[in-house]
Amino acid sequence: MESFGTLCSIPASFAAGAVYSILIGKFIRPHRRLSLYLVSVSAFVLIGIAVEVILLATVGVRRSRGLIGPAFYQIHSFCFFFGPPSLVNVIMLGPTRRFHWLVPALWCAAFGLFLVLLQYGVFETLYGVESGTGPYSEIDGRRP
Repeated sequence: MESFGTLCSIPASFAAGAVYSILIGKFIRPHRRLSLYLVSVSAFVLIGIAVEVILLATVGVRRSRGLIGPAFYQIHSFCFFFGPPSLVNVIMLGPTRRFHWLVPALWCAAFGLFLVLLQYGVFETLYGVESGTGPYSEIDGRRP
């Protein structure tokens, strides 16, 4: 079932990225101040994802959770949900600003797949495959 969900994330991320890219291009791009604000906030989110990936690659999921504390999973979830729109914002509203909606939609699909796979890895390491067998399932209240 996880494979089906992972496969469904690709077209879902593509469709969401395409719609969001079109909306950004029509309604936000003409407003320079709003564009700059969204790019700066989006860059902050993307830097957060990069820091998280580096942290996970160097010290691992469990130790990252131990270092940061209970807020780790909330921060991770925030980055998971706001990562693809942040990438679209940077592509569509950044310095080049000349992309057709297809380019950010394709990048959004690829990035969405990466984030879904990362989400599976983090969740299963912290809370277990069945949501109640991991080292943090009782601490964070995730026992079924």
